[in-house]
Order: sequence, then structure tokens, then C-alpha cells
Amino acid sequence: MIRKILRILGIILLIIALLFIILAAVYFPTMKKLYFGNSVIHADSALTIYLGGGGNSVVFESDSAVLVIDTKFGKSAERLHRKVESLAGTKPVIVVNTHADLDHTGGNPLYRNAKIISGRVDENYWITANKGKAGMPSVWVTDTMNLRLGDETVMLISVGQAHTWCDIVAYFRNRDLLVTGDLVFNGVNTFFDERKGSNGWKSIEALKKLRVLPEVSTVVPGHGETGGGELITRMQTYLGDMALAAKHPEKVKEMKKKYRKLASMPGMSSPGIIIEYFKKHP
Repeated sequence: MIRKILRILGIILLIIALLFIILAAVYFPTMKKLYFGNSVIHADSALTIYLGGGGNSVVFESDSAVLVIDTKFGKSAERLHRKVESLAGTKPVIVVNTHADLDHTGGNPLYRNAKIISGRVDENYWITANKGKAGMPSVWVTDTMNLRLGDETVMLISVGQAHTWCDIVAYFRNRDLLVTGDLVFNGVNTFFDERKGSNGWKSIEALKKLRVLPEVSTVVPGHGETGGGELITRMQTYLGDMALAAKHPEKVKEMKKKYRKLASMPGMSSPGIIIEYFKKHP
């Protein structure tokens, strides 16, 4: 009897191990690229885009200050901070967080003397989401704010509740470049969590607001590769398709097939998970 039980337990453990290996083989390359990889795009002599290592980041150097949009987390945050510190020298550093998620704000505490700006959220929520007060913003955007940095004007626009309780985007007027945070994912299924204020319908409305901006030639999404203004359209279409499938079950298979090439995060994001979200919030 004991041998039989041990044999069954051994089979169960073997199945679990095989499932883990399969999941690791399928998902680890994507997770590594998104959260631990770190590729660099030198857009021009003043602006650099750092992809991966958490949320995508943008660093802009002017003659008066260095602007950092989203500070990553873990080792990637430390690497980014060293580069910014070297670049800034004696110039002040301004940090902008597109939202309060830790993979975009984890490096904030490293910027001890920086002005930190983000969309207005409850301070207790920020403290909980970021595991403490260190690196909490000192400036909260509730509408728009213009940062004049040398020959560039960066417009910070609060879109309110969308991916989180409050998201902001950064628009570089002279470069026609838009940094969206997690309002836009490229090549990756989005991620919703009601505890942080995720709202699919308000995300769709926020994306519609972005379309009224002047021509956008470059979009830096929260995760994934950069692209043009079509990334905003694609994201809006994606969410609309998920909502459609939630309302019409016969469409579920079609939408899963349509977005099968998008990377998923186990238990967090996939077409099926987002469709289920819209079913619960028609």
C-alpha cells in the first residue's frame, strides 16, 4: 500500500516537474526579455530609450536637467541609475512615472535628490504598491503639465483611471514622440488587476484621447518594441476585440487565434484572461 502511494506521488511530482519545464521553455524567454533584458535605442544625441528590465524607460538630456521616464526595478534600475548619474553630473534630475507599478518605479529610491512626478493617486496606495514611502512622488499631475527642457517641451497628460488608478503619458512636442506607459503593450498581452485600478473600458477611452494629439511618429509602449502611431490603434483594437468576444462567445476562438502570437504571462495575461475580465465587467 505504501509503495503504491509513493509510486503515485512520484508520478504526480514527475508531471509537475514536466509542466514546469514546459512552462519555463515557453514563457521564460519572453519574461527574460521583458523584465530582465535591456536593449538600448539612441533615438538622437539627447534622447535614449531603454527597453526591458521592467517597464521601458526614456532618458532625455537637456542643458538644464536630465529627465527620466520610468525607473525600472532590480538590477536594471541600478544600471539605469548609474548611467543617468554619469550623464547628469551636477545637473538636476527629474523623474516621471507613468503609473505606480513597481516594474516602472522600482528605481525611484535611487534618485534621492530628484523631483519625482506622477499621476495623482492615494498616497497609501502608492506606499503599498511600492513597499514603502521611499521614492514617492512629490508632484502629482491631475490634468496636464509642461516641462520645458532646452529646446524641447515635454507635455505630461493625466488620462485618469485606465491601466491603473491614474496613468499619465509624456509627449515630446518637437520629436513627435509619445511615452505611454502600460496604456500600450506591443507584442504582449496586456495585464489587468482590479486592485491597482485596472479598467478595460476606461483604457479604451484613454487610448481614444491619445489619438487627438498632433501627429505621433514614435510610440514608446510600457512593454515591447517601439513603433509608430499604429501601436495606439492596435491596442485600442485589441481591447475592443476582447470586449467583443466577452459579449459574443462564438467570437472567443477567433480572437484567441487572432492574437495567438502575442506573448502571455502565466496566470496574468492572455487573450482568455482579458476576455474573462470583460465578461465580469460588461
